[in-house]
Amino acid sequence: MTCTELAATGLEPAAILVVAALILGLGLLVTLLRVHRGAMVALIVIVTVAVVAGVAWEPLGSSSAHAAAAQCSTDAPDALSIVQTSVMAGLAPDTAPAAITGDVTNISTDDTYIVDVTVSVIAVTKAAGAVAGTCDASDYVIVEPVMDVNEALAGGASTTFAGASIGFVDKPSNQDACQGAAVRLLYTTG
Repeated sequence: MTCTELAATGLEPAAILVVAALILGLGLLVTLLRVHRGAMVALIVIVTVAVVAGVAWEPLGSSSAHAAAAQCSTDAPDALSIVQTSVMAGLAPDTAPAAITGDVTNISTDDTYIVDVTVSVIAVTKAAGAVAGTCDASDYVIVEPVMDVNEALAGGASTTFAGASIGFVDKPSNQDACQGAAVRLLYTTG
């Protein structure tokens, strides 16, 4: 988990004491100067300037412990490493789907709970020299794409996942363009 300290808001404790003392002094002077209205206006101007100066006392962007807060977020993009351990060779029409297995590792220092790993096809790259024609994600199917894990992983710990498989969709059109194609899979955790 990464926490970033936010900029402080409000006044330093010393500034608050100065402003409070100025206001208290104002109250005493008002009591003493009730008779002289001109002196009262001058005093109010002086106190207003002092209060504004007190508010501006703390530079913008400072990080005082009394008023700063932390904004935290998980390191989701950097916290887990997912590696496929199975090899999927020989996908073709009328062949059994190939099993998908892998390892998920918590590479952060914080504990994290893995509910499941989901796999999907995100890209297909035709082999060099493949025959003309199209070959894309619609030529492949993921069977049972959500693989249950339900395990808490301490920082640095890993576990395995399995249960999904990838198969070749037998379309009525010519699919020779898919021979030797590379299928790119995306793994996400929940």
